Amino acid sequence: MKYSILFFSLVLSVHLAAQSPDATAAQTNTGAADSSKTDANQAAAKPYADILQLVELSGVRNQVPVLWKSMVEDGRKQMIEQCEMCSKKFTDEWAKRMMERMKMDDVIDIWVKAYEKHFTSEEITSLIELQRKTNAHEKIEMSSALATKLQAELPAVKNEFNDGCAKLASDLGSTITSEIQQEHPEYLNTSDKEAPGK
Repeated sequence: MKYSILFFSLVLSVHLAAQSPDATAAQTNTGAADSSKTDANQAAAKPYADILQLVELSGVRNQVPVLWKSMVEDGRKQMIEQCEMCSKKFTDEWAKRMMERMKMDDVIDIWVKAYEKHFTSEEITSLIELQRKTNAHEKIEMSSALATKLQAELPAVKNEFNDGCAKLASDLGSTITSEIQQEHPEYLNTSDKEAPGK
């Protein structure tokens, strides 16, 4: 099951811990260290935020449901061909649950991490500006260095998309298959098995 561009929504969680009076003094001594950690965390979060902006500008989020639906249908067809005891009710229920439990954030996470791995923060900023101009139907000019980088890195990025999404779908599909087997053992029969290719 191949699908190229998918999606992720970065969720930032803030954990607040109650401070006891005894801990206040210790916090005073570690304030500088905590500040450094905060700065490092903010620096690490910036590429994520920038790539998420690129996700929105390029319309990736809107493409995900269509791509996921296509992938699920491909999986259902494979199940019809390979599972001798999977009835139409089984494959229909499997496809239904796969659609219902799709998590867009998980797919976008794959997209973001692949770009973060292969492109620098400066390159992402350039891509954002190029995408903005493209959306506005303005003339774009890409540096030869960025064009060369895209040509060199995009095949690896695409492979990581495919591999990550295939694992995501495989794990979810296996879980759902086991659930249906346990909840609906009556679906494992050949009385209404769908013919391959439908």
